[in-house]
Amino acid sequence: MYLSFDDGPDPEATPAVLHALAEQGCTATFFLVAERAERAHGLVSRILEAGHAIGNHSLDHRWNVYFRGPRAMLRWIDEAERRLQDLSGRETVGFRSPAGVRTPHLHWSLRKLDIPLVHWDVRFFDRAFAWTESRARHGLAGAGPGSIVLLHDTHAPPHLDGFLRTLGLFLAEARRRGFRFAPLDRSLVRQALP
Repeated sequence: MYLSFDDGPDPEATPAVLHALAEQGCTATFFLVAERAERAHGLVSRILEAGHAIGNHSLDHRWNVYFRGPRAMLRWIDEAERRLQDLSGRETVGFRSPAGVRTPHLHWSLRKLDIPLVHWDVRFFDRAFAWTESRARHGLAGAGPGSIVLLHDTHAPPHLDGFLRTLGLFLAEARRRGFRFAPLDRSLVRQALP
């Protein structure tokens, strides 16, 4: 199973998520917003040093680019990819669009840049609703080998403790059911996705 965390890095929440993953001996993929990564570049190093992978989650997580045409979309993705590569010293595993939006311009841009699109098949809407143990167990029931789980590492302090507690329960229960966790890599994504 592949855990993935979107929207970071966040100076408060990302270190706590990294700690929770380390406690369980799990690795994941962090889909980073390039401008946020530049402001917290030390966290990018910590993510990679812990054995996790990084993905491209756009330059700035803004929506207006979806209405500005194909060339603007291509520049937006490419600029994020270049900045993330400069920070990490390696290519990302692929691109994940904010909120999972897909458009013809997005697909055209990704083909031009030869970057795979990486979405998910298990989602908890953990930014919109409290991620509870019952929701975690329900989602786990729908997961299978190779599932990509979407979570977020940008929870505000009042919600972070509950999220981390549920994350620990989810990881332990998934491992009890025989799942192992690994970070995504670009070659794996290319094989698994059309």
